[in-house]
Amino acid sequence: MKDTFLKCSSCGIRFLWTAREQKEASREGATPPDKCPGCRALDMLLSRHKGVVRFYDPRKGWGFIDSPIRRKIFFHRNGLENPVRRGTVVSFRIAVTDRGLRAVAIRPVRRPS
Repeated sequence: MKDTFLKCSSCGIRFLWTAREQKEASREGATPPDKCPGCRALDMLLSRHKGVVRFYDPRKGWGFIDSPIRRKIFFHRNGLENPVRRGTVVSFRIAVTDRGLRAVAIRPVRRPS
């Protein structure tokens, strides 16, 4: 395998898909990315994600969410739209802070009845 240039389906720029990325994708059975790294990062920031509250201490006002996009995502009570507890399935958005990624706009997911 060697480095390949691909064209982003969103913004139209050419971007490099490295041999290393190709090797990882083939191990996971993934297809080539259709968007450049910048557009993928924007998609991650703008879309809602789902996860499970792993830990939350209401007295301290912070906790962590387990999510497929990242193993542990920190959140603060300011990001909660409704109360949550451990094991609650939630949807959330990602914010980039000076301390890293943080879950915001967190709300419990209603299970279909």
